[in-house]
Amino acid sequence: MKRGDGEVARVVLFADQLLVLREQVSSLIFCEDVAHWFTVEGFQSLFALLGTNQQGIGTSALSVWVENCDRLHLPSEDRQQLDEFIDKLYEELENGKQIKFHLKRY
Repeated sequence: MKRGDGEVARVVLFADQLLVLREQVSSLIFCEDVAHWFTVEGFQSLFALLGTNQQGIGTSALSVWVENCDRLHLPSEDRQQLDEFIDKLYEELENGKQIKFHLKRY
């Protein structure tokens, strides 16, 4: 699979940003006991681990919120709007879009 110029640029930009982040975090909280996490390879591994787990944490909280929404007793029109919103939210998360929204309180 060949990467497009834009995708390569994003990967290079991300790699540079990750190096800056490693330097900043290291200057704030470096500890000899976990020095291996502050090498370039170690920080990349740590970042990948945290990123993977945080996605799970976020989606777990979202699934609990959706379950709670399912328990709401709403008029059919409100239920339909809420279901459409949830479907759109999951679709945008799947596509990796930045999500900005304002919720109606029920």
